[in-house]
Formats: sequence, structure tokens, C-alpha cells
Amino acid sequence: GDLKSAFRFAAAFALTIAYGVADEWIQYCNPHRVTDFYDWLADGLGGATGIYVYRSWTLYRRVLETPIGSLLRGRISRES
Repeated sequence: GDLKSAFRFAAAFALTIAYGVADEWIQYCNPHRVTDFYDWLADGLGGATGIYVYRSWTLYRRVLETPIGSLLRGRISRES
């Protein structure tokens, strides 16, 4: 139901934020890269947008879940 869906959204968003933090930490440890809060913020906003679009737009979700071979043959999986 809605609670399960909200939990999945929150978990996906938390993983996206964690990935952005890890990426910024790696950049911090590299003397040739710059760590930037706004880069991390952009990662989070982009992740939230991607999660929202995936949840809201059925065709987008179906295309992402279709094997590449089927897409190349012009077939999109049916939503289960």
C-alpha cells in the first residue's frame, strides 16, 4: 500500500544521498578534485527527481524494466 511505497521512496532517496556523500568523500580524498556541497545537493535533487519520475511515469518505468534486446526490436515490456 501507500506506507510500503513511501518506505521504498525514502529508502531509495536515502541510498541516493548516501551515494552522493560517498562520492564527495572520494573527491575530498583526491587532491585533484574539489568537494562541493552544491554538487552533493544536485546529486540528491537529481536522485529525487529520477525516483519521482520512475514512480509516476508508467512508460518510463516500463522502458527501464525492458531488456535491451527487446527494446532494440521495438518491444516494451508490459507492466506487471
